[in-house]
Amino acid sequence: MLSAVGRYTGSDFTFSSTLANSGALHACYYQKCSQDLSVGAELEMNLRAGESRASVGYKVEIPRAGLNFKGSVNSDWEVTAVMEKKLLPIPFSLALSGMINHPKNSFMLGAGLIIG
Repeated sequence: MLSAVGRYTGSDFTFSSTLANSGALHACYYQKCSQDLSVGAELEMNLRAGESRASVGYKVEIPRAGLNFKGSVNSDWEVTAVMEKKLLPIPFSLALSGMINHPKNSFMLGAGLIIG
């Protein structure tokens, strides 16, 4: 299998892509909009199988409150979100996550404790 890889990085953005002779293409773009906000987009394609999937996501950081919010939506109508809260002074973070897929009529909700 033969693949070509490329990446271009600026002061506040990154673009990368991979192309394989198997017909697979993967492209990503990441932009840091401000100190607290980042957005990204991703495209995955399999040209031989005729399949593709696109995703758009965000990340919001609120350092004074110890909060991080992350979320994304993709072309399969799957919407995901994660909230992380640092539990200072102990070295733990509380994570709450959710995923909903309207066409498949599925919903998942999770909670976790991150050590470190």
